[in-house]
Amino acid sequence: MLVTGRTTEWLEISANSALTTVESWTEENGLHLSATKTEAVMLTTKRAYIKPKFYIKGTLLRLKKKVKYLGVTLSEKLGYRRHQKIAQNKVTATNAALSSLRPNIDGPTQKKRLILITVAISQIMYAASICSTALECKNKLAIMEKLLRRIALRVVCSYKTVSTQPILVVSGVPPPPKHTQH
Repeated sequence: MLVTGRTTEWLEISANSALTTVESWTEENGLHLSATKTEAVMLTTKRAYIKPKFYIKGTLLRLKKKVKYLGVTLSEKLGYRRHQKIAQNKVTATNAALSSLRPNIDGPTQKKRLILITVAISQIMYAASICSTALECKNKLAIMEKLLRRIALRVVCSYKTVSTQPILVVSGVPPPPKHTQH
């Protein structure tokens, strides 16, 4: 459920009204709503604000700093840093797991390596278009480029001394999106 409000008071009124409607609908349809498992996050770019109070069945919902929705980690400040850090850890773990499947010497061909590594590439690129404004920041692009470079080096079985752009071209690994379409 997504609720907006110009002030904390309006937000509380709108959200609590909607939560009451959801609560009554679930009871009418024989469903149970667990207030202890319900999560809420306040998405705002304001530095200082009064935290709203949301209630389900008389229980105050605890506001979280982040929430995961469709695989994308949304932080309360609408930043991309947390999602990128989680994706970076995921890609590193995936690349390490796939490395054991494909040794450098007498292993699969470059095309087969590229197919195996598309898993890691999709993990990096997932939600890149959503967070495109954050990707315009140079240090975030550098982190993404570093991950893609590691993948490309494994695909081509190359030395670490090869520069990033040529290794991305030779391996067929797509470069990080500079400006992603909305």
